[in-house]
Amino acid sequence: MSMQAETSALGRLAFRCFGCSLVDAALTSPVAPAEVRSELARLGIAVVLAMNVMVFTIALWTKDLYVEPADHQSLAAAVFSLFRYLTLLFASGVVVLLGEPIARRSLGALASGVITTDLLILIGIASAYAYSVLSMLRGEGHIYFEVPTMILVFMSLGRWLDARCQSAANEALDALAGLLPENVEVLRDGVTTTTPRSHVAVGEVVQMGPGERFAIDGVISAGAAFVDQSVLTGESTPQARGVGDEVWSGSLNLDGHLQVTVTAAAGDETISRMLNLMHAARRAKGRYARLADRVVTWFVPAVCLLALLVGVRHGRSAGFDAGLMRSLSVLLIACPCALGLATPLAISLTLDRASREQVLFRSGAAVEQLAAIRAVRFDKTGTLTTGEAVLAHCQTSGQTTEAQVLGIAASLATHSRHEYSRALVQAALQRQLPTMPLVEIETCSGRGIVGKFADTGQTYALGSWQLMRDYGCELSPDLEDLLASSLDAELAVAFVGCDDEILAVLMFAESLRSRAASAIAHCRELQLNVEVLTGDRPQRAPWLAVQLGTTVRGGLSPADKVAHISAARGGVGRVAMVGDGLNDAPALAAADVGVALACGVDLARNTAAVCLMSDDLARFPWSVELARSTVRVIRQNLAWSFAYNLIGVGLAIAGWLTPIFAAAAMVLSSAVVVANSLRLARLPGPLVSSNRGDSLEPSLPSIAPRDHSSLVPAP
Repeated sequence: MSMQAETSALGRLAFRCFGCSLVDAALTSPVAPAEVRSELARLGIAVVLAMNVMVFTIALWTKDLYVEPADHQSLAAAVFSLFRYLTLLFASGVVVLLGEPIARRSLGALASGVITTDLLILIGIASAYAYSVLSMLRGEGHIYFEVPTMILVFMSLGRWLDARCQSAANEALDALAGLLPENVEVLRDGVTTTTPRSHVAVGEVVQMGPGERFAIDGVISAGAAFVDQSVLTGESTPQARGVGDEVWSGSLNLDGHLQVTVTAAAGDETISRMLNLMHAARRAKGRYARLADRVVTWFVPAVCLLALLVGVRHGRSAGFDAGLMRSLSVLLIACPCALGLATPLAISLTLDRASREQVLFRSGAAVEQLAAIRAVRFDKTGTLTTGEAVLAHCQTSGQTTEAQVLGIAASLATHSRHEYSRALVQAALQRQLPTMPLVEIETCSGRGIVGKFADTGQTYALGSWQLMRDYGCELSPDLEDLLASSLDAELAVAFVGCDDEILAVLMFAESLRSRAASAIAHCRELQLNVEVLTGDRPQRAPWLAVQLGTTVRGGLSPADKVAHISAARGGVGRVAMVGDGLNDAPALAAADVGVALACGVDLARNTAAVCLMSDDLARFPWSVELARSTVRVIRQNLAWSFAYNLIGVGLAIAGWLTPIFAAAAMVLSSAVVVANSLRLARLPGPLVSSNRGDSLEPSLPSIAPRDHSSLVPAP
């Protein structure tokens, strides 16, 4: 990177040291392997040179080695002088290797009018080194080559470890980017050619074989296969995909030969958009990061002035050497590296941990905002429900058993594409009920289906109340009362009839997502105020409230939802809104935190601060727990950093810390912040933390029967 490019970045790196900048580089951009090897080699050579500096320094301190007879004093003086020059030689190597990056960045920042902690440390190191060289040239005075040498080694080693920790937080993103194949097979003019992924254009056709990952987004134009989308949605069950179905980059083609028409080329496809979103989130600063930046802004000049005053005071009373060492100790112990790491490292590890569970935060601020919520409002359709029907209840007249009725109904339903027919077939499959062959089938448009069974020769009807009336089927008193209850609850109803009698009433409800109820229960455990906001008919709210165990408000328009969110904010506190991200944009935007569900292939939902990439609602309360843990760790890191700097500066002013120990303490303080932040990576995932079971079979709410003399067609 050129000096001009480096200084242009000083706006966001102001008041950071070189080590913190190294950490920031590891955090916000991938580090090239050659650069990693170069920096590691530079550090390794410097460590070897520093070891030699310390060996010769110890020898120089041990003056008894040079007490020789008078005739050997000239030899002892020569050895003493040789050790001093060797110390100068090895120390100069360390200063050049490790000091050059610090000097380059600090002077570049100074040219832009920015005072960084690098400049303070550079002044102290340069002073100790220059004073030692001057002492050698004069032939008198102490030398302190070990001070700048060990300070540079400690600083560089500590910052290198911090940067490696940050790089580890990027491993998930690196692994995600590595999933995409570099080359693809493109069909051009009837000929298949191997082409780099970056050279494929929208509209071209790509051929895929079994076991290959999709390098682009597209639509299948030929072939069929099972596709593993777990990398995007976290769902382990492969999905069947055929002609006309969308496929997304990163997904795995398990068993088919496919031709895919490209809809989003390299750089614009799903994986690349995910990576761009994650990198943008890492760069964005939240409230705590901005607080740390503001503190550092005045902290650095204050430390510089304090170090100067301490150096002058002790220099007058104890000599220049003592003043220089005290001043350098203050500069080193007060270097706010731990403060600079406190928030970015915790946020980085949180974003990495969340991405492993298919949760994407748009920024570090979104993490802090989610941790502060006190209420959550859920959309219903597409969020808590799947949008598909499920058989809620089957009530027979007593002439047949439930299993017999479901077997008959499922046999008829296999010849229909109606939503309720699919629910009947699914219910029969779950109960392992066999279907029976039919010899005659009659589809009654808009009313149902009638069929004659081969085994018994009997004719059965499955469908609406109108179909039952057309075939002269009567309803028994017990079933009449039940039907009245179902209509009160706004449940959809179908009937099974034979001859002149209705054999059963079938009641259908919306299918809840598998862990909707447990997610809401988990939110309550987190002391969140929970309600469901839906535009569905108010009559269905009581049934849904029983299933979910929370308040459900029905018949709401988008404006009504926004009004409810505003009211909740005024009465409870910060509010999160969880929706499917398609028709909930106003409510998501009105909430303090918008959470979009199942947006693994639609990352452009800009109204949502948090994106759950699958339809597993257990990820939401888990995300709240993760966000709260992150804020707690950030506060602990900041408290430690402030306490360390205040106590450390006091010890340095009192003269109880040498520069070398101050540098070691600075590294230790950063290590404490790193160790505390790493606890976030060990937080259990939602599959572990949420063991609450959900019933996949909704039950009918208890509603008192009433006299229902005039039956209307079921909805």
